Amino acid sequence: MPVLVEIDESLTMDPADLVRKITPQTKAVIPVHMLNLVCDMDAIMKAAADHGLVVIEDACQAIGVRHHGRRVGSIGHVGAFSFNHHKNITSGEGGAVLTNDRRVHVRAAMHHDVGSYERPGWIETEALFPGVNHRMPELCAAVLRPQLARIDAQLDRRRERRGMVLDRVLSSSRSRARMAPHHDETDAVGLALTFDDPADAKAFAARRGAAA
Repeated sequence: MPVLVEIDESLTMDPADLVRKITPQTKAVIPVHMLNLVCDMDAIMKAAADHGLVVIEDACQAIGVRHHGRRVGSIGHVGAFSFNHHKNITSGEGGAVLTNDRRVHVRAAMHHDVGSYERPGWIETEALFPGVNHRMPELCAAVLRPQLARIDAQLDRRRERRGMVLDRVLSSSRSRARMAPHHDETDAVGLALTFDDPADAKAFAARRGAAA
């Protein structure tokens, strides 16, 4: 059964709590990069290596973001992506799995296409199992491809605006806000503010433009 891991001050998975939660039954760990806030992948990968775990990165809400020079979703053994309207690039719906593990690729291909075993190179020696229909239409892929060419420019704009927001918010004596730490500040795209007192958070949210 799934075991939840606490978050730390970065609002991402706490690697220390991950280590505490690992048991002999643990097979995999799923770090989630929510709202472009990237997990401490160096520490998570080390913990996984020490305990023989598979790392499945949920990079759905951080498409294109880098962590110490590497794209999230390419650091773990498997990366998961989503392309609905909340994401950095969108096709309306759909998603993708990224891996350099041949067996994971074969099993993912069978799973996403109703257990198909007829495609060349899919089945090899893998045992058959029922799948579902997760096929993305070609039209969705055609919508996505031009966005890949623009993703870095989009993320650069987000970094610039992040800096502007931080300069404005943290320089205000009224905000009482702190920036949640980021595990790679030079490539930070996401932004989260924290408050010691819920009343301070409510007061900040009520200020003009704070919601946006």
